[in-house]
Parts: sequence; C-alpha cells; structure tokens
Amino acid sequence: MEHAVRADRGEGDSRYLWLQFYERQTMGVVMWGLEAAFVHFRGVRAEILFDQMKAVVIEDRRTNGGRLVENREFLRFASHWGFQIRACRPYRAQTKGKVERQVRYTRMGFFYGRDVASYADLNAQALRWLTTVANVRIHGMLKERPADRFEAERPHLKPLASWPYRPVVPRLPRSAPPQPDEAVFRALVEVERRPLTDYAHYSGDTS
Repeated sequence: MEHAVRADRGEGDSRYLWLQFYERQTMGVVMWGLEAAFVHFRGVRAEILFDQMKAVVIEDRRTNGGRLVENREFLRFASHWGFQIRACRPYRAQTKGKVERQVRYTRMGFFYGRDVASYADLNAQALRWLTTVANVRIHGMLKERPADRFEAERPHLKPLASWPYRPVVPRLPRSAPPQPDEAVFRALVEVERRPLTDYAHYSGDTS
C-alpha cells in the first residue's frame, strides 16, 4: 500500500505542493518526509496542519472540552524545527475539507491510472508532475500559478534548523526513496550515536 507525505502552503496561501510516496506511514517516515519538504521549500511554516494520524496525535479530547494530546517524540521534532502542530478536529468537515481538496487533486491529477515500475520511479514521476503541472498551472480559485505565489511567500518562512532532528531511536527506513533536492538533503541528514546513559534518561531508568 502506498503512503504519501504531502506538504503544501495551505488554504489561503499559494497552494504550492510537494509530494513523495513511501511504503509505510510510521512516525520516522513522516519526520523524514517533512524534513525533505522543508529543504525543498528552503524554510518552515510557523504552523502546520495535520490529519489525525497516530504518528502526530495520540488522542484528541477537544470535543469534550479537553486538549489535543500530541506524540511526545513528534512534539520534540516540531520544537526542533520551530513549528506549531495543528490538527484537524474530528467530525469538522470545514477543516478536514481544506486538507482533502489537495489530496483529491493529487489523487485525480497524478496518481490514478499511472504506470510505475518502483517507488523510485513513482517519486521521480511525482517530482516531474509537480514541476511541470501542479505548481505551474493557473489555479482555478487564485487565477495565478502556485509557483509564482510561493516565491512571494518564501521570505516569510522560518529558517531551516542547523541540523536534522536527532531522536534516540533510529527513525529512517532501511531504504528510503530519492528526495527532491537530494544532494542538499543528504548533506543535512546524519546518524547520531549516543551513550547508553542517554537511553536510560529517556526511558526514566535512573538506577
């Protein structure tokens, strides 16, 4: 089954898209994909809207007057990159629709009926579609090209972190598909080795 990490500039913004497909949807893959998107955008939004995926949201108690319970590891990731987590409210079609419209456009405009040989081929085709169709079309509502609007918005993005996020548990899949701006992204990604005392600290073992 295909899972996509898709990033865009959101409702009311440029509708500029970035898209890559992965074999699974783990928290590590979501982090990997977001970091690749940040590098592609050359910046980070102050606030990012997510669906109710378990990699990000553990529990949503807002419908009962409570709060959103985010995944602690993902909260550290968000803090490292400097963005706030927003989550679609359950059963609220208005917020959900803002996400689903772009998903539907991608599904109908790119994915359905396409022949691919591998994930690498699928992602290469996705990048070509983004640069030749999705981001350079005249948007029906905006009456402008998303790529042009994004260039005007790019200066308002927050700067990239100086290094990639470093979790205690390795998060990258054994074989990850090629990313946009791959040479830049590879320069940012590194594997960190930590002493055993760090693992004891994060697990709460102080003995």
